[in-house]
Order: sequence, then structure tokens, then C-alpha cells
Amino acid sequence: ADTIRRRLAVDPEDPKLWCALGDALDDEAHFQKALEVSKGKNARAMRSLARRAAQREDWPVAATHWLSAMAINPLFPDGWFSCGYACLKSEREEEALRAFVRCTQIDAENGQAWNNVAALNIRKGSYPAAHVALQEATKQAHDSWQTWENLAMVAAKVGRFQQSARALVRVMDLTGGAKLHVATLSTLVERCKEARAGT
Repeated sequence: ADTIRRRLAVDPEDPKLWCALGDALDDEAHFQKALEVSKGKNARAMRSLARRAAQREDWPVAATHWLSAMAINPLFPDGWFSCGYACLKSEREEEALRAFVRCTQIDAENGQAWNNVAALNIRKGSYPAAHVALQEATKQAHDSWQTWENLAMVAAKVGRFQQSARALVRVMDLTGGAKLHVATLSTLVERCKEARAGT
């Protein structure tokens, strides 16, 4: 910390040095100072403040800092997921959805982000969008029976009954038959009856 302080004595307007001092002393005030000297444009300071707010579960503050940080540096790999999570915990679902979508655009193999995109679309009643997201999620989370169960339910909602049935079979395989989404199974049985009756 002494070395950083000596450098700050020479250049007190360097936000990187203030962030380094914040890390060294575990002091949030130095990240605030980094924001001050950068006129609110230091993404590193915002990310640090966001993480600290998340650690104390102050989700509205974390979400605000993450959104600001990602506006400055949108290509920070883990930032969009953390931003989406903080927005979700703050009940800012539209912003959470946008953040998780950006996360999947940067990292198409993030199964949890795809799952969150699907869950938020299900809440909105946007089943076709949820269906697309769950198809991607199951590619990344092969062994998550919950993801397969969600796919079974959403596939039935969008009329993809064979896919829904296959997903239910996968749920049973993964859980040894212990889990079965009864409402989805009932929907499939009804559709089969309708098909046999020619309706």
C-alpha cells in the first residue's frame, strides 16, 4: 500500500492507482475516489463496487454499478452474468433478461445464462423464446433434470409434443424415475387422444 500511496502522491488523478489501493486496503472509499477522479468513467471501480454490494446482498446497488460498468466496457466476460443476477435479485426483470441475453451472445456455452433467459421468458409468457433458450441450455447442461423438465413443459406449450416426450424420458433417465412433471405428461396424453380421435 505504501508504494501505491507514493505513486498517488505523484499522480493523484490515476483511477487505476485508487483501485489498486482499494484492493490493497480492502476499502470501498478508494473505489469511490477512482470513480470521482475518472468522472464516473472507470469500469474497474464500478465492477469492484458492484461485487462488494453483491457480497453484502445489496442487490439494487450492485445492479446499478453493474449496469454502469457494462455500459462502459460491454465485453467484460463475466460481467453480463453478474449484472443479470443482480438485476434479477433487484426485481428488474427486463434488465436482467437483456443482461443474460448479452451473456449468451458473448459465451454461447453458458448453460446457466441460457436457463435464466428461458426462466425470464417463461415468466413473461414468451414460450417460443423460452423454447429456443432451453434447447441451448440442454446442450450445455446435459445432466440437469430441471433443465430437461423445463424443456418438456415449454415444448408442450409451443406444440412440440415429440420433443416434450423425449425431454420427459430424459428427466426420468436422469432421476431414476423419481421426477416427472405431471402437468406436462397430462398435456401430452390429451394431445395423443386428440390425434387418435382425428381432432
